[in-house]
Amino acid sequence: MEKNNQSSNSPVNLVDECPENFEDCLALAEAQLEACDYRLACFYFERAILINPTCSSTHNELGLALEQEGRISEAMRSYKAGLLVDPRFAEAHNNIGNLLHAEGNLEDALKSYKKALKYDSLLAPAYNNIGNVKLELGQTKSAKKNFQRALELDSKMTEAYINLGNLFKDSGEAKEAVRHYKKALRLDPDDLTTQHNLNAILGKTTERAPTQYVKEVFDDYAARFESHLVDELGYKMPLILRETVDSWSREQQFQQGLDIGCGTGICG
Repeated sequence: MEKNNQSSNSPVNLVDECPENFEDCLALAEAQLEACDYRLACFYFERAILINPTCSSTHNELGLALEQEGRISEAMRSYKAGLLVDPRFAEAHNNIGNLLHAEGNLEDALKSYKKALKYDSLLAPAYNNIGNVKLELGQTKSAKKNFQRALELDSKMTEAYINLGNLFKDSGEAKEAVRHYKKALRLDPDDLTTQHNLNAILGKTTERAPTQYVKEVFDDYAARFESHLVDELGYKMPLILRETVDSWSREQQFQQGLDIGCGTGICG
């Protein structure tokens, strides 16, 4: 028996049933957001915006839902639409900074975060995000200062405790790293990555690293893999291989080649 491609709660089927009241659309969008159904959340936020396009926070929430859907360029447009309504909307500037940071545009990301703080000097996430950029730029002291400022404004910001824990771990300040990791775990006991980092400092070994930790390590590296490989490590193997093959005579060339695998250095 074939499945119907359009579920009963798909946006296509809900168009006629969608409320015409802005507040009702917004309530439905929030409910879907809480249920992690980001596709439907986007649908209801978009309907709410059609009814009332002058609410900057709705554009911002749509952007957040679009991000969860992986629709990054649409999310950026939504944040910018919110700023057209209210150019002083700090959270939208902060979220634009996050997208710019994710694509490796550190300079413009920093500008967006600072603009967010210009309009809301108490926006703790912006300080935390500036800290992340500063850390990536190698400006450890400035990063530390911004993480600490974020915690002054929001003592329950788990991410800032983790960031400080990582900073202290990497600088060899084990005692401070342990203290901040423990604070983060009190707020989020299920954070396996932070627990793994804490165990490593305390010398507690496990059979294998948690899947969450491995995923986060690779996801974090993915965005900067190519630039790190080429710009920092000076990786030139593809160019060397090409020049080598081009130097051969036609009789020496092969119809097929096999790369044995990433990191092995073996090919034939």
